[in-house]
Amino acid sequence: MELAYYALIGVASFIAVKDFRKGIYLALVVDLLRDIVRKSSPGESVLITLAGAAVWGAIFVGVYLDRPGLTQQAYRLYPRLKKSITMLLVAVLFAGLLSAIQYRSGYKIAVLGAISYVMPLFGLAIGFAFPRDRTEITRLLQFYVVINAIFLIGVPLEYFHVEVSGLGGMRGMDWIRYRQGYIVDLMSGFYRSPDIMGLHAANTLMFCLSLLVLPKPKNRWLWLGLAVWACICLILGGRRKMIGMPFVFLASWFLVGGRVRVVAQSRGLIFAGVVAVVIAASLFVISRYDETNNYSSYASTLPNEGLERSYSVIGASLTTLRQSGIIGAGLGTATQGSYYVKVKSVRGWQEDGLSRLFLEFGLFGVILLATALWHFVRSFKNCFALTRGDRQVVALQVVLLACVLANGASFLISHQQFSGDPGSAIIVLMLLGMIFGAYRLQRRTPPAPLRRLQ
Repeated sequence: MELAYYALIGVASFIAVKDFRKGIYLALVVDLLRDIVRKSSPGESVLITLAGAAVWGAIFVGVYLDRPGLTQQAYRLYPRLKKSITMLLVAVLFAGLLSAIQYRSGYKIAVLGAISYVMPLFGLAIGFAFPRDRTEITRLLQFYVVINAIFLIGVPLEYFHVEVSGLGGMRGMDWIRYRQGYIVDLMSGFYRSPDIMGLHAANTLMFCLSLLVLPKPKNRWLWLGLAVWACICLILGGRRKMIGMPFVFLASWFLVGGRVRVVAQSRGLIFAGVVAVVIAASLFVISRYDETNNYSSYASTLPNEGLERSYSVIGASLTTLRQSGIIGAGLGTATQGSYYVKVKSVRGWQEDGLSRLFLEFGLFGVILLATALWHFVRSFKNCFALTRGDRQVVALQVVLLACVLANGASFLISHQQFSGDPGSAIIVLMLLGMIFGAYRLQRRTPPAPLRRLQ
């Protein structure tokens, strides 16, 4: 199976160089297969997980072969984007040099950390080049939903203790949450951990909701049913940072959509009602089989304990500053998977994304990253200005941005599923790239002189 998997990566990479759009679909398939292959492998090699990034690298090459001058085009339309990326690369360079100087063979963890920050930028370029029409983006979302809905069948199979190869987490790992008066077994299904399963289930749910909220949705009952299915698996996964993602999606969609005037208040209330129906139906199905109501009880602790967890991010960042100082410990010291490199360095305990940044970049590096983020956010002003004449395109941009913000909230609470898995981060940045490239989807010619917009 392992050899067949590597062969698939080779074939997918070859196709991706020739046609990067087909390569994206193949990369999503590889993203699902890798966990089954890794769990079936005797050594459960981490290389199996990382090898999937080769397909995304090939897609990136295919983009630049198909669309020469892509970077110059993006920078011409969005000047602040260039400043943002430049600042990010400068921060990564200085933090990487710090690791290389401080630790023996520290360049190894520096390279690993650099990959986790720089490689997702491939997704930004891929997403920018991808859009040719609106149906192409919705078709990709539909493909993601369908293939993940099929793989999520492993969650109820694991819950009912069905003997099927590939179920459960990594060998020797049991994910359990001990609560006062009850225990919650966290489901992984065919994915390698509840975190990874929860991330895919949450994205599947949000993409279903996106397909429902877009103008003139087709097959709405199918996407509504799959939304309930994904929500059930999300609750059985028991990862509250993932369970909270759809709520961030809903709030972001309502606020951003209202800001750009594509979401009326009445429509927002109707959509909130749809989300409530999805959650209620999911809890009803779970209660039919979970007589103790452990999963629903655990999920209901999200509002109170989730807020406390959000506050703890600030405390963890302050503690990190006290421990590592204002210059930080260097790039890669808190990156998921750095323990495989076997470099004697500071081993970060930081789980949330913010304290990880303080450990790896230090105070000055975080200030540089915050400035880069500011320029990046300001680029959205031009992004929505270029498409303001087409409400359908703007509505598509809004749902994609809502999905990105939900993933960003998850990163702030826990970075492991992104730092240890470049493919997950690439997909999020690809959605961002689609937002920037959506000006090509309009039915009218976009305004040429950018200076007038600014």
